[in-house]
Amino acid sequence: MRSWSIEYLVLPGSPEQQDVWRMLEQALTVTYPHERIDDLHLSIRGAGIDTAHATTIAYAFVRRYPPDRVFALRGDERMPTVVGAPTKVDIRTSGKRLQRAVNLWRAGVGIVK
Repeated sequence: MRSWSIEYLVLPGSPEQQDVWRMLEQALTVTYPHERIDDLHLSIRGAGIDTAHATTIAYAFVRRYPPDRVFALRGDERMPTVVGAPTKVDIRTSGKRLQRAVNLWRAGVGIVK
């Protein structure tokens, strides 16, 4: 499997602001023309969201997408691997457990640095 970086995008604002999430949602819908095949446009197949800040809001965003499209990520300095297996994270709103848990992927940021 191959992958290429096609764009570096900074969304100004705070993760607590809904406008930031709207900008991200819009960014995920952008398609890019293939450089060699006319009439072929490529879309973003997967995106990772760092959920260390504004965790509840970030989990709510991730839940709106299929688990293989938008990923919840959390850096872990002590992890001995680059990426670990996902763990289910319960989300509670008003004390009630939601039916669909988010898969949280831990990233070994100590190794990557």
